[in-house]
Amino acid sequence: MSSIPAYPTGGQYQEALQNSESCFKDPVLVGGSAVTDSLGLPKPISGNFASVFTIRAGDGKRWAVKCFTRYVSDQDVRYQRISQTLAEVEKPWRVAFEYVPEGILCGGRWYPILKMEWIEASGLIPFIEAHLWQPPVLAELASKFARMVNDLELLGVAHGDLQHGNLLVTPTRELKLIDYDGMYVPGLTHLGASERGHANYQSPARSMNSWGSNLDHFSAWLIYGSLVALTIDPMLWTLLHQEGDEALLFHKEDFLDPASSRALVLLSQCVDDRLKALGEVLSPFWSNDLEKIPALDVKNVPAPNIEQSFFNPSSVGGSNTTAAESEGLQGISDWLKSIEETSPGVASATNDPSWVLAHMPPVEEVLFQPVNRMLRVFTALWFAALVAVAVLWAAAVASGYIAGAIAGALVAVMFGRSASLYYRTPEARSKRVVQSRYKQSRSVATQANREVSRAEKDRRAIEERERQALEAVGRRVNEAQASEKKESKEAESTLAAQLSKLGTQTQSLHAVETNEISTTLRALQQQHVTNLLRSAYIQSAAIQGIGQKLQSELASYGVITAYDFTSFVIVGGQVLMVLRTGQRFHVNGVGETKARAMDTWRRGVEDRARSTQPSSLPQAQLQAIRLKYAQQLHTLVQSEQRFRAESVTHQRQIRERWGLTHARLALELSQTRQSFLPERARTDLQLSTAKREAREAAWRQMSGKRERSSYRGVTFPRYCSHIVKG
Repeated sequence: MSSIPAYPTGGQYQEALQNSESCFKDPVLVGGSAVTDSLGLPKPISGNFASVFTIRAGDGKRWAVKCFTRYVSDQDVRYQRISQTLAEVEKPWRVAFEYVPEGILCGGRWYPILKMEWIEASGLIPFIEAHLWQPPVLAELASKFARMVNDLELLGVAHGDLQHGNLLVTPTRELKLIDYDGMYVPGLTHLGASERGHANYQSPARSMNSWGSNLDHFSAWLIYGSLVALTIDPMLWTLLHQEGDEALLFHKEDFLDPASSRALVLLSQCVDDRLKALGEVLSPFWSNDLEKIPALDVKNVPAPNIEQSFFNPSSVGGSNTTAAESEGLQGISDWLKSIEETSPGVASATNDPSWVLAHMPPVEEVLFQPVNRMLRVFTALWFAALVAVAVLWAAAVASGYIAGAIAGALVAVMFGRSASLYYRTPEARSKRVVQSRYKQSRSVATQANREVSRAEKDRRAIEERERQALEAVGRRVNEAQASEKKESKEAESTLAAQLSKLGTQTQSLHAVETNEISTTLRALQQQHVTNLLRSAYIQSAAIQGIGQKLQSELASYGVITAYDFTSFVIVGGQVLMVLRTGQRFHVNGVGETKARAMDTWRRGVEDRARSTQPSSLPQAQLQAIRLKYAQQLHTLVQSEQRFRAESVTHQRQIRERWGLTHARLALELSQTRQSFLPERARTDLQLSTAKREAREAAWRQMSGKRERSSYRGVTFPRYCSHIVKG
């Protein structure tokens, strides 16, 4: 018989990994650096059968290296076959996996390792919680999960432990399947199962005898159904998943007692027909026959909801921003179309109309029209007047202020007349109209922005009230779950106390029974020894030195058989025989030698008697004692069965009672959300309308500003210059 090989401990692997140049043969791992702990030692993740270390290879890529700490029967065959099968699979869910028989050198001996690709990813439960209110994301994940399950089915492969801990989601939302230790692949049929899988994802009918390509059927329906349900109603997570749960929406208790399954009750009582249909699809798989569970078929399950959830707690009190539908708008019509396509209540910086101007041709400047002959004559006279003013001004300085006053009046008249002519030009008139229109559009835009702010404030107020209302119901949901859990634990504690008391009574009764059997057997054995001692006569024993005279002398003291005395003692040099009653006497002629001979004979008789004494009670006597206690033991067994049955009934009643409460709260959550829908729709419409009007007003303002800029040359100085230059 070959001995089971001893494998290194995690600490011994730690020591070996400090020199990766010599402990590895794999060229990828040779020279790699292990991730270390606070003490600078390679950091292990320890399990029942192995320690996993993270190794960073020379190219920067990280690998998980699994070092085995216990020998597992058929390990080499399993891993090599699994490794060979997966090496031929090119699917997005597969993780690089290689079994290396001579993987690591430790203590002068090579031991196998598993080399696995290190995946930067999130666990399934954290990913669900992060995207709970984004049904399209969860629907996409459900679709990828279904494709993965279908890939495994076509390969004739079963993972064996499909559960949240073995499903990872990368930052690019790729689904990854890890931990292939218990996988079934073609060629391993004769080896049998090595594990049973996570209890919250496996049928109660699964055992260590369950083995084949159908191992994943139950868990596949369970996981896919949970993901679909969450896309339809994210609140199911609040109702059915507790913090720290090792499950999604279903637990092993649901499988053991489908009639009182909280999850199935909730699905059956949901107002959404899709969830009811989902419950009807899943409930038949709670059977005790694994062979009757078909492979996952998404056509038989309600389609996931791919519409964005209307309520997202993370967005309460703020607004989301999305990218514009198009970057190259050609004009006003395209820009207005993008406004219509923007989701209601969603602000977009790229819908600011100012950027459209950069895509429009330069504005054409408005110029004064050519002047007529009369205006030129008037201009010449005006200049002559200016010369005259200059002369008169000089004269005024010399002769007084009268001439200066006349000149100033003349200039004022001429300036006023010129200004009047400027304001009567078509260009100046158009400029005044454009400026008036621009001021009006600016006022309208300002008022429209105020309406947007008011609508956003109203929307945030509704979201806050909705959040508070849902949180209030959510707190009651949590309180109900905590109360149910407390009540269930109290029932478990009561049963444990009852069983403990029964166990003590049973042990005590067994002890009394065993003691009586032992006592009776010892009495029977003693009686056997006594009878043989009494039948052993001294007269017939032929004890050396004990003749008829001494036999008669001994008989006078009542010593006739081996039973009548127990030993002898020497007191003051005198030999005294000890009777069974404890009395002592001296027989003349019996010294130490003869007394020892008698004692040796008696002991021999006793030894022979004990060697032939019964080792057990006669069957009838033993049966009589056992029957004496059997009824009491049967009563205790019946009590235990009754307590267990009462506990099962009590637990079922607890689940049923609280199941109704949870269903009522689920309906209240749904009704609460429904009650806010009209108000949310109204405010969303108001906000959408206000934003559209604000954008249109902003466009009109920007257009007016652009139009106004075309009149930047229409000024009185430019008018005068234009007249002069002709």
